[in-house]
Amino acid sequence: MERMFGTVVRGVRAPIIREGDALRLNMAAFPLRISYDAGESSGAMEAGEDTTLLQGLVNLVLSIAGIQYMGLAGVYVGTVVSGGMANLLQPVIVYRDCFGRSAWTYFVDAVKYISVIVGVALLMVPVKHFLLAQVNVLTFIGMGAVVTVVYNMAFCLFFRRTEEFGYLWALVKGKLPGRGVGR
Repeated sequence: MERMFGTVVRGVRAPIIREGDALRLNMAAFPLRISYDAGESSGAMEAGEDTTLLQGLVNLVLSIAGIQYMGLAGVYVGTVVSGGMANLLQPVIVYRDCFGRSAWTYFVDAVKYISVIVGVALLMVPVKHFLLAQVNVLTFIGMGAVVTVVYNMAFCLFFRRTEEFGYLWALVKGKLPGRGVGR
């Protein structure tokens, strides 16, 4: 049974957030977190040093306010929101300073990827009910295989004409027997 956060604190009725909902909120934001490696290796993080301070300040303020109204879940929400700021600020800094272009392309691509992920996830719900009607090791492995194949097929179908896909496909073809470099 999941613990509930936020019922009544200081006489104020606050929203109820289940522990699992807070964890799912964080996991939903996780795939969008940009890698800082590109920025660090190019020196662009110096331009974004103040964002870390801003994130810390936002986290502190939201956590203090959140704990007053939602209890422990308020601290968690403050942390997730401040962590989400990196999803918005870092692409702007890295794309502007490293690539010399607008971060708009990053956000448009993110929406495309998220749309495919959500679409396939919704498609997999009836498959899950069929394959995992009775859960055992074999059906679990089968579901893992189906999910892997369907997600990869969806990404191939929707993104096969992108430059990134062409690069990855060339790498895969280079690893196949008889198709190595120089052949």
